[in-house]
Amino acid sequence: MILQIEVLNLLKIIFLSALAVGFFFMILNGLIKKSNYKRKGLYNFLLGFTFIVLFLGSYFYDKYIFGITDFTKYYALLGSSVFYTLVLAGSNFIKGIRRNERVFKGTKSSKPKDFIYILLKYQDGFLLEKTNEKYLAIVRKMKTNFHDEDVSNFVKSYGECLNVSYKGVVYKKDYNYYCYLIETNTYNQKLEFVNQFELTQIMMSAEDKEIVLSIILRNDFILDKRI
Repeated sequence: MILQIEVLNLLKIIFLSALAVGFFFMILNGLIKKSNYKRKGLYNFLLGFTFIVLFLGSYFYDKYIFGITDFTKYYALLGSSVFYTLVLAGSNFIKGIRRNERVFKGTKSSKPKDFIYILLKYQDGFLLEKTNEKYLAIVRKMKTNFHDEDVSNFVKSYGECLNVSYKGVVYKKDYNYYCYLIETNTYNQKLEFVNQFELTQIMMSAEDKEIVLSIILRNDFILDKRI
């Protein structure tokens, strides 16, 4: 019976510690939700490191100054801090590496001749370019070293855009496509409107159709066309 009570008390301490530490991480991630992944990873690491140093300092202070012998709550708080730091900082850094992001200077392209590949969503369909009876998403050669900056410049020049989402990358032998889905309320008469249900039936190269469908259906995709 005594053992059962001790186990319940231990679980209670672990639960409350995880809840308390997790609350601060939740607030942080709510504040930085618009940052890129590497930046999110850095902020989560700094918060976790701060907690670890704080709890370690409290542990040694209470142990050697006050002679406290029950350190269960310190272990629980330290364990919770390490857990959240590894999970949140680690997962965000991994996503940032996959996207080739930099912490404070946007998302860098691997080559200066790369392209941004933009699929414009308009109402219940998409706005595409049409050349030689074939449809194509908007493809623009990059003018900066960071594809998110090029997309921001495109958005500013195009008109009202509701949402901009990075979707993935297409690796090709001589260049790469950095793919975005942009929702807009602005109809451009130079583009062709295609209903979403007709998208798979229009004249489009097999590669472009694969990229477009990946943009619509997938997140953080990687298509390797270098072979």
